[in-house]
Amino acid sequence: MNHYINEVLEAHVAIENWLGKGEGDVQTLLDRFSQDYSMITITGTMLDHESLGRFFVAKRASRPGLHIVVDSLCVLEEWKSGRVGL
Repeated sequence: MNHYINEVLEAHVAIENWLGKGEGDVQTLLDRFSQDYSMITITGTMLDHESLGRFFVAKRASRPGLHIVVDSLCVLEEWKSGRVGL
């Protein structure tokens, strides 16, 4: 399996374990995300790396039974210093 695809899958398992079971280490989880990370939640709130950390701490084990499914991934472009994925 491609290294980058494997990282995406492992990251989602870590998120599932943290939010669903409260298992794992929050710093190890956050280290998977770039310091420049940002996302917009479904409610329209922007989370940067710092606010993502606060979110994970506040939501530990808050979703019992959570199951995340990643059903389609492909690497669009890959080079020595990185990749673009979808």
